Amino acid sequence: LLSLARIELNEHTPPSEDCDVGKIIGKVAETLAMKADAKGMKIRVDHALDNTEIVGDEKELTQVFVNLVENA
Repeated sequence: LLSLARIELNEHTPPSEDCDVGKIIGKVAETLAMKADAKGMKIRVDHALDNTEIVGDEKELTQVFVNLVENA
């Protein structure tokens, strides 16, 4: 919510660095795997993780993917 508030107040600095989305997704899946397993669930990454570099903020994208998985 704080990030959204900063965007709305024009205080958010757009990212200018490349980050590897495939790597981020892999880390998120690995990090949340034990949590999912405890609930009798599995996290499966079902796509190629090659050539997944984009311009973005690694911390913000990590939080986005964590939120998506946890709310699924």
